[in-house]
Amino acid sequence: MNRKLSALSAFYQHAARHGVDLGELLITWQPAGRRNTTWKPFLHHISKGGLQPRRTISLRAPRKLPRVLTVVEVQTILDACDRLRDRFLFALLYDSGIRIGEALGMRHEDLAAAEREVTVQPRVNDNGARSKSKTPRTIPVSAELIRLYADYLHGE
Repeated sequence: MNRKLSALSAFYQHAARHGVDLGELLITWQPAGRRNTTWKPFLHHISKGGLQPRRTISLRAPRKLPRVLTVVEVQTILDACDRLRDRFLFALLYDSGIRIGEALGMRHEDLAAAEREVTVQPRVNDNGARSKSKTPRTIPVSAELIRLYADYLHGE
C-alpha cells in the first residue's frame, strides 16, 4: 500500500511541477532531516533553513523478522564446511549469535575456554572487521564449541 501511495504522491508532485494545482493534496512541508535525531541528510547545509516535502498519508508497515535457520539447516552448513576454520566460524555464529564483523574481529584471547565464554571487544582490526557495540560484552557458549575451537587450534 505504501508503494502505491508513493507512486501517487510522485504523480501529484509531477503535476504540481507542471502547473496543475493537485500536487499539494498529498504533500506536507516539514523541516529537513529526521525528527528527534541528530542525523542530517547529505547536503543538509544547503537547505537547512528550508522545508522539504513529505507524504501526508503513510501507513505503518509491519516489520518482518529475519528467518532463523533450523537445526537441520545449520547442521547441513556445518557438514558442508571442508576446513575446521570455516566450521568453527559458522558454529560460533550460530551458538553465540554474534555478528559476522564481531566474529571476524575476534582474537584468541577473546575466547576463554575454561569459563566457556566469548568476549566481544570493540577494536580497530587490520581486516576492517568491527563490532557494532562500543562496550565489550561476554557471551556464554557451549562445550561443543570449545571442543571445536580446540580442534581448530590443534589441526590448523
